[in-house]
Amino acid sequence: MHTHDVLGRLVPSHIRHNFRCDFVSAVLVGVFTATVVNFVPVLTRRLGGNAFEVALVVAMPLAANLMAPFGLYIPHRWRLQGTALTWILGRGVFLFIVFISTASPVVLLVGVFYVVVSLSPPNYLAVMRAVYPPQLRGRAMGYVRVGMTAALIVATPLAGRMMDTLGYPLTFVCGALFGIASGVAFLRMRVDPAATGRPSFRRSLGILKRDGNFALYSSALMIVGTGYMLAAPLFTIFQVDRLQLSYSQIGLLNFLNSVVWMLSYVLFGRLVDRRGPVWVVQVSLLLQAMLPLCYFLAADIKLVALAFALSGMVIAAGDLGVMNVIMAFAGPDQVPDYAALHGFLAGLRGIAGSLLGAALVSIPAIGMEGVFVLSFVLQLGGWLVALRVHNTYPLPAPGV
Repeated sequence: MHTHDVLGRLVPSHIRHNFRCDFVSAVLVGVFTATVVNFVPVLTRRLGGNAFEVALVVAMPLAANLMAPFGLYIPHRWRLQGTALTWILGRGVFLFIVFISTASPVVLLVGVFYVVVSLSPPNYLAVMRAVYPPQLRGRAMGYVRVGMTAALIVATPLAGRMMDTLGYPLTFVCGALFGIASGVAFLRMRVDPAATGRPSFRRSLGILKRDGNFALYSSALMIVGTGYMLAAPLFTIFQVDRLQLSYSQIGLLNFLNSVVWMLSYVLFGRLVDRRGPVWVVQVSLLLQAMLPLCYFLAADIKLVALAFALSGMVIAAGDLGVMNVIMAFAGPDQVPDYAALHGFLAGLRGIAGSLLGAALVSIPAIGMEGVFVLSFVLQLGGWLVALRVHNTYPLPAPGV
């Protein structure tokens, strides 16, 4: 049976074309993630980056989301093209890695990448809402991400070996080409421009005042996200400095992460449809709180491996949960507005958490272990706040 036929059987006929394009794009970006994104923090440290530079690299995915509201200015009729173009341009910057041999330019390159791709979430979510019906959205998006993580599983060990034997320039250039191809594949989707909604930046800013439930949800994420970012930059430093892990060992840990990630997409994709996205996000926040605890207790690679496995579950649950929460909370024309606001707040907590963590770890009385404990406590508190968020939106009928 051809892959084309297998993909066609996963979803109803009326969404198959877009599902296939989405799936192929995801597989290609999985290779890009395995060969580039997964190794950027470690490469920064190996090229002489200090703790602050590593913190910047780790915080960049969230911090760059401060630019997300500018994605609202892409005309609604060009939402599909705008999403693909930001992916192509952003991932393409890693072609310039061949000219870089020190940490600071890597940090700059990573910053450009994340700023450019941060313009895509408001438009991407509008496209997802337009092409997938609500009763199938969690499942379809879960299957797509299974393809992405399957590519990660295959590519990650190979990428680690390439980094050790061929070096980072060739590895990163190969990954960047796959990332560009992913954007091209996404362009083949068919979307009704009117179905993506007309955004308003002013309306986006007023959401927290108008929607109390979303405001409570955002407050929980702000506490949890800030707590997580206190410790997240230290994970890489712990792996490289404390445990002296090689690129190949980190590649194997990322392989474990990818396997759990893939399996979790299947599980949480169905749970989004059955239990609702708010419940899935609540689960992901509790699991995420366990990550700094693993590093606090780790004396060797074993508990770090557990952290990588838990991280795979967190990424899958958080990815599907957060996107579907936004689509559930927002009205038919407000998905880009909610997505832009969510991205902006993510940027704030990313910057605040990483800078505060870098400052705290330099205090001898606190150190790395103290930051891990504080991170765990803050995240647990944020999870308790998240339990008060109500899933007031109707779920699909049983059996759908």
